[in-house]
Amino acid sequence: MSQSPSAHDTNELSGAPTMVAPSHLAAPPPPSPSLNPSARTTVLPRLEVTEGEARLVVQARERFEHLDSLGQGGVGEVILAQDHDIERRVALKRLLPELQDPGYVIRFAEEIRTLGGLDHPNIAPLHDVGIDAQGRYYCVMKYIEGETLEAIIEKLAAGDPEYHQRYTFEARVEVFTGVLRALQYAHSRGF
Repeated sequence: MSQSPSAHDTNELSGAPTMVAPSHLAAPPPPSPSLNPSARTTVLPRLEVTEGEARLVVQARERFEHLDSLGQGGVGEVILAQDHDIERRVALKRLLPELQDPGYVIRFAEEIRTLGGLDHPNIAPLHDVGIDAQGRYYCVMKYIEGETLEAIIEKLAAGDPEYHQRYTFEARVEVFTGVLRALQYAHSRGF
């Protein structure tokens, strides 16, 4: 005779109480539809325990919240965003709104596939891809806090004494070696 688990079963190994969601919570209801059907919404539920009763809470909200602009190039922009599903800050790169013709889209898609095929400590990993509420393709990468190499080089070239103290010759060689290792790895993968 099998018993259905209660919300206060005991872990057989440790004797500690564990929370077990009732079986009717095994499949959470789908998130409510977004006001904008093409907007990406969160999908992961939260577990809420009230008075010993466990329940899954599905909160459909925009997955990525724009926090700051990180930079813009000739075909794309990179923003700092909060990923509300995984609860982490990420770098989200997307095509500029005026560059949605097939040539740019294919070029962006190939860039994403190339980056997705590279797994190296000196190359920011790709986490996700999608289409935003405006129909723009994007990719989500690890956000790495700090200054760009370009900014550091500019400060060194300008003779900034703080940067020359922080980035000694040995430190600059170490940074340059890391860049070379990433390039060597990419070349070994055919890129």
